[in-house]
Amino acid sequence: MTATRERPPFLFVCGAPGTGNTFLFLSLVEDERVYGIDEDAFGSTLERLVRSEREFGRCPHGVAAFAAFLHALRADRDTLVLKTPNNLHALGLLRRHLPNEVAAVCMVREPRAAIVSGIERHRRPPREVAELWARDMRLLLAPENADVVVARYEQLVTDPDALLDTIARRMPIAPAVRAYARRMRDPARADAARWRRRVEPDVAREIDASVIALGLDALHADVVRRADADGAWEAPPAPRTRLLAPARRLLYRAWYRWS
Repeated sequence: MTATRERPPFLFVCGAPGTGNTFLFLSLVEDERVYGIDEDAFGSTLERLVRSEREFGRCPHGVAAFAAFLHALRADRDTLVLKTPNNLHALGLLRRHLPNEVAAVCMVREPRAAIVSGIERHRRPPREVAELWARDMRLLLAPENADVVVARYEQLVTDPDALLDTIARRMPIAPAVRAYARRMRDPARADAARWRRRVEPDVAREIDASVIALGLDALHADVVRRADADGAWEAPPAPRTRLLAPARRLLYRAWYRWS
């Protein structure tokens, strides 16, 4: 059995919209030792502080106060988990102000499926969303981010225990976390053709063209190799749609919201 590290004070979950950030976050906060914040506003707050420092003489007080605020939030818990896609762009700053306290998990998904979700979230043209995806994946592969755990969306929805085993090398995983992830498991979401059924044919062609022009398949392959270095995993056969899966997910999400 692989030995787990001491539980990190801060775990930052990042990744493009539609890559499983929320699923992973909701699983991790099932642990009663964890305090979670599912708000993109925290990333925006940090970005505004950074801009203010640049505009007003690089005064460090704003970011230092933000770091102190994070410490205060997790005072009664072992770990504070923050979920914001932009966390990936702030890791350098966070490491400087929270030395030896930061762990990060970045979700990644097949580019075409990720672009479809990004279009729905950002209301931007496919090419722009594809460029954002490429920017984030190149940043993830940068040497300074070698300590970031890369987690695959396809693994999260088909074999969550295997993915959690990988994360367990960075922090302990409670049984409640695994139980929630198993309940929310939905292999149909890993179907490679599913994204095409969610968009009009002309949009699908534009997505394919953007992926080819930007070389996203090769970039995705590089990221997958990085993910496999943390925990080997092979995609299962194409799943059969389970009729009760959508109703089951809605039930558990409603329970989580009101519990």
